[in-house]
Amino acid sequence: MGEVYTSRVVEEAEAVAAPDGAARGGSGKDGGGDRGGGGSSGSDNGEQATLGAHARAVAARVLAAHAQATVHAGAPAVRRAARPVLPGAGAGPGPRPPAAPARAATPRWTLAGFSGRLSEFSGAGAGAQLSLAFSLVREAQQRGEPVAWVTLVGGAFYPPDVAAGGVKLDALPVIFAPDPVAAARAADRLVRSGGFSAVVLDLVPAGVPAGKGAGGGGSAARQPVPREVPLPMLSRLVGLAQKHDVALVFLTEKGAESPSLGGLISLRCSTVRRDAGPGLFTCVAEALKDKRHGPGWSHTEVRGGPVGLR
Repeated sequence: MGEVYTSRVVEEAEAVAAPDGAARGGSGKDGGGDRGGGGSSGSDNGEQATLGAHARAVAARVLAAHAQATVHAGAPAVRRAARPVLPGAGAGPGPRPPAAPARAATPRWTLAGFSGRLSEFSGAGAGAQLSLAFSLVREAQQRGEPVAWVTLVGGAFYPPDVAAGGVKLDALPVIFAPDPVAAARAADRLVRSGGFSAVVLDLVPAGVPAGKGAGGGGSAARQPVPREVPLPMLSRLVGLAQKHDVALVFLTEKGAESPSLGGLISLRCSTVRRDAGPGLFTCVAEALKDKRHGPGWSHTEVRGGPVGLR
């Protein structure tokens, strides 16, 4: 299209400039007579010069108009190329905005759902964090995957109750740590070894007779111990859990209104235990924080209580 348009413009320019050439040819053929004619040749030469200048001016305007038309003709193509074309843009009045991603379904209480991140099960009073954590241990053992349990010295880990819940004690290594920092260091080494699919850190404070520290009676009331795990240590544990695809579960004793161990905790569940009949209890976990699926979901299990609660 550009070549045809250019040739047409050149022809028009030549047509406009033709009188100049014809006049020049005529003056050459009739040169002798014109010269013989005396003063008339000077007049003809002046007219020819004026006509030639006019033809050149017209040709220049035509060529300039052609160049401007070429620029304007190419501009829309450039603008169309610069604009992204969305699929289905011509099917309706305009492109539809992309649909919002569907929210993930409520996660099941499985070991895979806790792998690769830090989780915290908390409860105060009639909490169920121990019972719910043992259900994950039992699932891992049924799949033939090793699990380690790290607890505080004098904590709530009671082997007969653990065995009664279906956990194989001979396949569960238990590490006793003096404080949460030491427990986190032990978990660091366990996860770094790459030999465990899950590590549970039981940070529930040890039961200390109140008369030995608080001046009260001799009841076995729990006294708080330092429960904080340093942020750099939590950061290392997150990296290790993601690298080895390990489920790291912290057990703490606190109410739902209390904050979690830190911002690096991916899942925070508040647990509660309710009476469900003779020798039975309903263990409920409610997700207060979940970076993968969002909070608000819950999980319920019916478990048989230990001998002391039956």
